[in-house]
Amino acid sequence: MNVILFAFFSHGLNAQTTDDNGEVILKTEMDCGSCASKVTKQLSFTKGVTDVKADYVKDEVWIKYRSDKTTPEKLISSLGEIGYDAKVKGKNTASDDNKKAGCCPGAKKSGCAGKDLPCGATKE
Repeated sequence: MNVILFAFFSHGLNAQTTDDNGEVILKTEMDCGSCASKVTKQLSFTKGVTDVKADYVKDEVWIKYRSDKTTPEKLISSLGEIGYDAKVKGKNTASDDNKKAGCCPGAKKSGCAGKDLPCGATKE
C-alpha cells in the first residue's frame, strides 16, 4: 500500500514540474503610477499570467506566463481592452521621443485624464 501512495505522489510532482513558462516584455505608454497599477491589475487577471511588473518610467511591462494558457498576442489584446496599445519590446516600438504630449492613451480609464498637470507631474 505504501508503494502505491508513493507512486501516486511521485507522479503528481512530475506533472507540476513541467516547464510551460514564457516571458515577454511589452512596450506601452504609461505616464504615472496609476497607469502602471491599472496595467498590472489587468494582466494579473489575464488567464495564464503568473507574474507581472510594470515600469511607467521605461514604458515596459515584464510578464511571466504559462505558454500553454496564453500568448504575447493575447496579452497585448488584454491591454487593448483597457485602452493601452502594446507591442513586444524590440518589434516596431516608438521611441520615448515620439511620445505624445499629455496623458497616455489609458488616462481616461485610469482616472488621471483631465487633470491640470500631465500624468505623473507634480507642482513645485
